[in-house]
Amino acid sequence: MDDTRDSQPLAYSTIEVNSYLPSGWNLESAEGRYLAAQQSWQIEVQDVAELVSSLIVTQAEARKLGRIPALRAAIDRLYRKA
Repeated sequence: MDDTRDSQPLAYSTIEVNSYLPSGWNLESAEGRYLAAQQSWQIEVQDVAELVSSLIVTQAEARKLGRIPALRAAIDRLYRKA
């Protein structure tokens, strides 16, 4: 594994997030943010019922699964809760 990649904060573009959101879901925030204390990346999303939830992807999960698969897993978890 590339050590330089591990030292970079986790980040996703709005295009990446939108491409995996379920139909009818939208981004509530224009950009996500990296939370160093929790070692995670977070963005607010709105579901079809207009409920706003935090989509959270942890750095550990991104290392384990890969960056994009970790995003997809986080969206899947959030979808099941909705």
